[in-house]
Amino acid sequence: MAGQDKPQLLTGLLKSVMIDAKTYKNFDLGKLNFDLSAQLTDGMFVVKKDIQEHIQGQVEITDAKSFAPLKDSTVKKKASSKDPRIRANANRILFETNNLWKNQKIKKATKTTQRAEMTIGSTREDIGVYLQEGRDDMAARPFFGISPKVEPKVERLIVLQIDRILRDS
Repeated sequence: MAGQDKPQLLTGLLKSVMIDAKTYKNFDLGKLNFDLSAQLTDGMFVVKKDIQEHIQGQVEITDAKSFAPLKDSTVKKKASSKDPRIRANANRILFETNNLWKNQKIKKATKTTQRAEMTIGSTREDIGVYLQEGRDDMAARPFFGISPKVEPKVERLIVLQIDRILRDS
């Protein structure tokens, strides 16, 4: 699994919302236009902002507890770097050149795909996997995903649109 692209998808959330939508009676859902692409894309931007806030705050995306501290050897290595960006972030977890924080890319949902996707960028994929999952010699620092705080907000965006579609049908 290490090294594979691990995009964060809202597809599963969409499926759970669609199941809820089937509880509306007297509707043939196959005839309704469930274009949720704008809400899925908006939701992914909410997720991106939340991820960036967790990284900035130095807390895990899963439960908002502080990241495991850096080893002294890591701090020393970063502090002695020739790159001033790395030296400036010697004590900060998930910060060196700020590429991990800035390189989150969102692929917008479309009417045909009905899926928004976010990756951390091809230059950060391998690093992201071992930061997220950890290694034998390094603690996991989960930073990428949909947090428990944001998931209901994203779901609400989608549910409100489904309600509008059903009401207008």
